[in-house]
Amino acid sequence: MAKPPALLFHGTNTKVSNIILAEGLKPMGRQYVHLSESLDFAALAEKRRGELVILHVNTELALSLGVSFYLANNGVWLSDFIPPSCILMK
Repeated sequence: MAKPPALLFHGTNTKVSNIILAEGLKPMGRQYVHLSESLDFAALAEKRRGELVILHVNTELALSLGVSFYLANNGVWLSDFIPPSCILMK
């Protein structure tokens, strides 16, 4: 476990962004949710799947709710489920 920056990003698309805002970020077919320290990397992660939406994750709130974060590499962070209250679309 590691303490992430106060804000991380998740690249997604318009087809699923409203679902994520309502239900939270889930690992889906992966072991963890993948988050990024940079907008550029978040944008690359979703580049091939439709119109890009960047979600902002309030990690301080997530930590206070018991979410664990793990530092992978290259500015990538992993976590379990992120509740919708911790996610903003800007």
